[in-house]
Amino acid sequence: MKMLKEKKIWHWLGIPAAVCAAFVAIYGSGRAGLAWGLWDSKITVFLLLGVAAEIVTLFILKDFLYLLPVFFYCAALVFVINGGILVILDYVRQITWVGGNYSDCLLYLAGTVIACVLTTTRCFCPTRKVPVEIVSEIQEGKNGENVK
Repeated sequence: MKMLKEKKIWHWLGIPAAVCAAFVAIYGSGRAGLAWGLWDSKITVFLLLGVAAEIVTLFILKDFLYLLPVFFYCAALVFVINGGILVILDYVRQITWVGGNYSDCLLYLAGTVIACVLTTTRCFCPTRKVPVEIVSEIQEGKNGENVK
């Protein structure tokens, strides 16, 4: 219970990011709506590794671990952009060159971008509350005198 009380709201941004990433990984591997009707298995691997890294950050309170899901989600975003940009361009130009499903590509892009933005935002925000003992030590000073 103490572990839950010392976390701020910014720490919990990883949970919706993990839900978005898991949804995109499962939905994308079942639908395969990127260019040429393919779904790269690297996308699923990177997204699920990001979800696993999010679970690790829930239980291990180290600040550098917050970067791990960001790396995985951004790597997956690169592959989603690579496979989805041609489908989006085909839709805009009203031709069929690479095939794929436009609405699925937008869903993959949106879900992966949301996961990237949420985890990146969390890296720049304070995620833990300062314990009361540290605050009292700062106010009293090193020698016990009151510092204002």
